[in-house]
Amino acid sequence: MKPYMKGFHLSMETWRGGRDEEGWKVPVRSFDPHKLESSVEEEADEESMGNLSQVIRGNGDAVEVPSGPESGITRAVPRFAPDLMAILKLSESKKPALRIVRGKVVVTAYYGFGDASSGGFGATVEWAGGIHRRSGLWGRDADDASSNYRELRNLVETVEEEGAQGRLKNVELWLFTDNSTAESCFYKGSSTSPLLHELIVRLRKVEMDIGFKLYMVHVAGTRMIDQGTDGLSRGMLLEGVLTGKPMLGYIDLAKGALDRFPPLLDFVKTWTDCPNLEALTPEQWFVESHGICGGSKDHHGVWIPKHASNGQTYLWAPPQSLPMCVWKNV
Repeated sequence: MKPYMKGFHLSMETWRGGRDEEGWKVPVRSFDPHKLESSVEEEADEESMGNLSQVIRGNGDAVEVPSGPESGITRAVPRFAPDLMAILKLSESKKPALRIVRGKVVVTAYYGFGDASSGGFGATVEWAGGIHRRSGLWGRDADDASSNYRELRNLVETVEEEGAQGRLKNVELWLFTDNSTAESCFYKGSSTSPLLHELIVRLRKVEMDIGFKLYMVHVAGTRMIDQGTDGLSRGMLLEGVLTGKPMLGYIDLAKGALDRFPPLLDFVKTWTDCPNLEALTPEQWFVESHGICGGSKDHHGVWIPKHASNGQTYLWAPPQSLPMCVWKNV
């Protein structure tokens, strides 16, 4: 529910003044309108950028800072209502809902791809019984909808359909999309677009109601084409996994950056100025990089490692779900 508490916070803080119509803080100092992003406080994300321009007066050399209400009574900001409705939906069950964070009984991971075009949509999900295909044409209700809405709606309805079929209980579902907005909105938990916001709430609610863990991953459009779901959204049924090719052949989550592109190591050596830079394995990461050189048990019988600096620099290049980093043992 954390993403939907922002409307409460912004509404409560309006009594302080110095906030725009959406409740976001307005910087007091003058700024260059061409460098607007750098003048906004870290709290103000892209949602506030457009709103901030509404309080710019004159030639853009200064900002007119709104004062708080004279009565001291706070007002509800525009996003308070949708945030409140989201919380009501997520808490409407009679019993407190349990949300899976790190499930103990998860025994299966399913993988799926979803893609949408201007005329149709497609999705493929692999489960124990094989590949489930979902495709169709958009109706009139999507005629004026944006591509982001079509992409996200397709993903939401795919998840809802899989859940209705009873295939998602105690499962990890990895859903791949070539739409970065869908991925961003899902992890952010909300959107300035009312349509996208409602879709995200539906996605989080079905995840909580059924009891599974959803991961949404952005991939390149070329991967979506090779995998076959791009063609499926256009009515083509003989591409990628639809021809019998394995789903995991299009998913490289277990491969690190160096596995995918070995010359990257030489590139890292150039800007680290470490010609002998070593890429550690997961086992080595917990020993060499921390300078562990033996150890002994304390009076409680607990083994305590002994550390010694060696001045060496190591490279940690895990699978792509984690960032690459350079570590120096000093």
